[in-house]
Amino acid sequence: MWVDVIIATNRPVLNLIPVLESYKEQSYKDFSIIIVTEGEKDSLIDICSELEMGNVHIYSIPKGTSNAGISRNKGIGYASGDIILFSDDDMVVSPDFIEEHVKSHKKHKNAIIRGLRYQKREDGSFYVTRWEKEAIKYWISEKKHIAWVYFVTSNVSIQRNLLNKVGGFDTNFKWSGCEDTDIAYRLIEAGGELIVNENAINYHLGIDDVQSKFEKRCDNFKYFQSKFPDDPFVKLFVCLTLRAIEQDKIIQIFTEE
Repeated sequence: MWVDVIIATNRPVLNLIPVLESYKEQSYKDFSIIIVTEGEKDSLIDICSELEMGNVHIYSIPKGTSNAGISRNKGIGYASGDIILFSDDDMVVSPDFIEEHVKSHKKHKNAIIRGLRYQKREDGSFYVTRWEKEAIKYWISEKKHIAWVYFVTSNVSIQRNLLNKVGGFDTNFKWSGCEDTDIAYRLIEAGGELIVNENAINYHLGIDDVQSKFEKRCDNFKYFQSKFPDDPFVKLFVCLTLRAIEQDKIIQIFTEE
C-alpha cells in the first residue's frame, strides 16, 4: 500500500524541520509527503534538499486565499496512493507511525484509522489528554455513530476511494475548525468503518491558546449544524460546544489530564 501524508501549513518554514525529520526515521518506506503551504515554497524546497528528503512534494497557495479544507483538498488532488494520512504541521511522529496506520488498513475495508495524540506540557514532557482518552473510548464503543465528534485531522488515515466518495472537505468552513467534524460525519454516513490504533502515535509540539482558537470557530460550528438540521446529536454537539466556549471551559475540556 502506498501512503500519501498530507500536511497543510501556513507556519514559518523553520517550524517544519522537526516534523520533517521525524518522517526520515519511518520503518515503512512506501510513502510520500504532500505539503500544501501558504508560506515560502522555495525555502521549504531548500530545507527538504538539506534533509535529503526526495519524497516530499510541495505545492503553494497564494497567501490569504486558502483555508484548511481548500489546502487539504489540493493535497488530495495531488495524491495517488491507496491511503491518505493527515497529520499537522506541528506534529512529530513515532518511527512506526505510518506502518501502524498501514497495518490497520490491511485488516479493514473502508477504514478510518485514528491514532493516538500526545500533547506537550510546559515542562516539555508529553501526556494524553482526558479528551483524547474519551475519543478512543467512543471509537471502539457501540456509540460509533456519533464518534465524528472526536475525529481530528492531526492523526487520521482514510482509504482514498472512500475519501473521494464524499467529495473531500467542505471548503465553506473558515481556516480551521469543524471542517474535520463535518467530513467525519459524511465518511461515516458513506460506510466508513472507525478503527483505533493506539500504536500510531504522534506528538503535538505546540501549546495552543485553545480558548482563543475556539472563539474564532463559532461560525464554523453554526454552519455545521445548518448542514444537518434534523440530526439531534449535531444540534446537541454544537449547543454544548458553543456554551463551553462562552463559559471559557474549552481549555479545560481539551487540556485536562
